Amino acid sequence: MRKIYDSSMKISKPWSNIYDRETREGKLYCAGLYTCKYGFVKCTSEYDNNRSYLRFAYNGVLYMRTIQKSYSPRGLAIMAGKFVNEIINPELLTSK
Repeated sequence: MRKIYDSSMKISKPWSNIYDRETREGKLYCAGLYTCKYGFVKCTSEYDNNRSYLRFAYNGVLYMRTIQKSYSPRGLAIMAGKFVNEIINPELLTSK
């Protein structure tokens, strides 16, 4: 018989689990999730290619952003938070 355990937790403030990693070929990057009350942002930053990728699904739409700059785990979490704010509050995009 299969047992299933469900649990939940309230997300009161954003947090992330973005860490530095290394590929088998020795290339360095950081990757992880940024978590906020609107959902998750999948984050990746490639140090060798100077590229960062953010993916955020919200309200039935997958939003994707590529930035031509690499970030540390902390910097990538900050960019993910800004990305979410721009999606949730579209007026932030028009005011720039």
